[in-house]
Amino acid sequence: MGRMSLVGMVLALVAGSAGAEEIARAVAGHYELTPTLRRGLTAQDDAVRARCAFLLGQVGERSAAEALRPLLADPSLAVRRQAGIALCALGRAEGLPATEAALASAAEWIRYYAVQALAGIATDPAQAALQARREGQGELIAGQIDVAIEAWPWPSAPPAPAAEKMEISGSLHELFVEVGGAWVVESDEYWHGGDYLQCVRCNETTLFLDPHHVELYGTSAWLLWSLGLNDRATSLLRRGVKANPTDWEAWFDAGSQYSLMNEHGTAARFLRRAVDLGAPAVQSRQYCHALEKSGRPAAALEAWQALQRRFPDDPLAAGHIARLRRVLAGEDTSSTEV
Repeated sequence: MGRMSLVGMVLALVAGSAGAEEIARAVAGHYELTPTLRRGLTAQDDAVRARCAFLLGQVGERSAAEALRPLLADPSLAVRRQAGIALCALGRAEGLPATEAALASAAEWIRYYAVQALAGIATDPAQAALQARREGQGELIAGQIDVAIEAWPWPSAPPAPAAEKMEISGSLHELFVEVGGAWVVESDEYWHGGDYLQCVRCNETTLFLDPHHVELYGTSAWLLWSLGLNDRATSLLRRGVKANPTDWEAWFDAGSQYSLMNEHGTAARFLRRAVDLGAPAVQSRQYCHALEKSGRPAAALEAWQALQRRFPDDPLAAGHIARLRRVLAGEDTSSTEV
């Protein structure tokens, strides 16, 4: 059997006009992942156990259920949730209480998979759980519940083995990164269809598997902001900074988003950290602009001067330095241009 990367396989599906629903189950039938993922269920790291549980449910090999059952009593809530959802995805009703609980209180991207898993069980209690939890759900989850109930019962057969096998010789971390790429491709499909909530759900799935995929925090935050969901956008950005505290891009993306929201004082604090961590000249300029827009022209002047020392050939620094000197002398009332 031929071998190729999972991302390559999914791109091939897209080229062949596969729909988003097919891409959503891109890891389904990749039974070659099961032994490695089962071993990961005993890892010391809670996050590793949760990721392995989630992926086992997505792969769909029913024999993995026995290894998942003990995780219903795991000390970590995140692990218990993913174990319950995975068990339901594998057709095992003992996962229903944890899955229904996740549908009541977990993050939206987790609730999405809880809906899919309950629909996959196709039992009366599962349908009742979906109906009971529909009230109060947002647009994405309420819509998924409606689709599940309208199409009830869903097919419950395990997925067929994948035609192409994945290379799994690396570490679990490398496996998570590789598999996470499937949801990046899926997100792109939803982007072209204009379904931003599904884009965010896909990106959140990738970030669950690989929290160091920095660009997805900024991408999802922009999508959430465009939908008027500012609190979710800023929460996601702060999570990105926490997960990547030494990456200037994480701080820059957060600062840029706050600038977009006209919260320039907050933006300046994030952008200053991006500068300290080595942001290039173009990105460092935003720090200077944020300072001025937050009413601190003297600090903005100092920032431009520091930028000029770091990047002597920057084409904009000299002009802004001269302008801000005039502003501080009361000779110029013009404002900064980003």
